[in-house]
Amino acid sequence: GWSLGCMFSGELTADELGMFGGEKKKSTPGDLRTWVRYPTRSSATYRVLPGNDNQPENQCDLVDLSPTGAGLRLSEKIDPGTALSLTIPKPDGKPVTILACVVYLSEIEDSQ
Repeated sequence: GWSLGCMFSGELTADELGMFGGEKKKSTPGDLRTWVRYPTRSSATYRVLPGNDNQPENQCDLVDLSPTGAGLRLSEKIDPGTALSLTIPKPDGKPVTILACVVYLSEIEDSQ
């Protein structure tokens, strides 16, 4: 599998982050990220862009979340610079779909 980090085209609201147990909080000095990322165990779906209307959504694991980005685990290798349409289901049943760009990729070693 693969671990990747995405940067969003916009920011999640404080209310949206709150639904996942996070808050809009600045990172500590020395951290290269602007916002604190909060661990989460959720699933999400994504489409690689550009795509078409017939392209199926792919499943991934959402492992952390901040106002401007997310960490994902998935089976498909997606290179940095690739644009994604990421849909994150919220506990209230209304999903958030946001444009994201892959900024890093690393292979997850099989522990078996």
